[in-house]
Amino acid sequence: MAEAKNREDKQAKDEMVDQVTEAREENIDVPQDATHTDVEQKSGDTTPEQTGDATEDETEEAKADRVAKAGKHSAKAIREAEAEDARQEAKEHRAEHEDEEPKAAKRQMPNPLHQHGKKYREAAKLVEVGKAYSLNDALDLAQKTATTKFDASVELHVNLGVDPRQADQMVRSTPSPAP
Repeated sequence: MAEAKNREDKQAKDEMVDQVTEAREENIDVPQDATHTDVEQKSGDTTPEQTGDATEDETEEAKADRVAKAGKHSAKAIREAEAEDARQEAKEHRAEHEDEEPKAAKRQMPNPLHQHGKKYREAAKLVEVGKAYSLNDALDLAQKTATTKFDASVELHVNLGVDPRQADQMVRSTPSPAP
């Protein structure tokens, strides 16, 4: 543990010496006992936000200059964050305006006359709702209201009121058309 700390201290000292020599090569007046921040301030390597003299515009420009290849400081992540901020602002703006003016319902109710086709509507005019038809009348009506070009089948549902669990009340047969 102590060796790792000594190594880090040595690296920091070497970096400091390198910065001081670079600053002297650029003809920047740096004293011998200069610290890391003194060298950066005189050489201009520091950003205004590091020195504490930053304004909002300068910090945004500094952030724009520092773009990483990946991660939350990448160009893509920055664009997405800005888009999210814009989306949130628009959402808040819409919420403010929705409170002022309630919008009318946009959904239009369907027209009952146009829910079905023309042939279906003509056939529906022939059928009286709630009327009980006799068997012959029902078959004639089924033939009149047929809109298909083939012979259709007709289903007949009858409630007989029998208990199929009773052997004597079982119904098993197939009706056949009358000749």
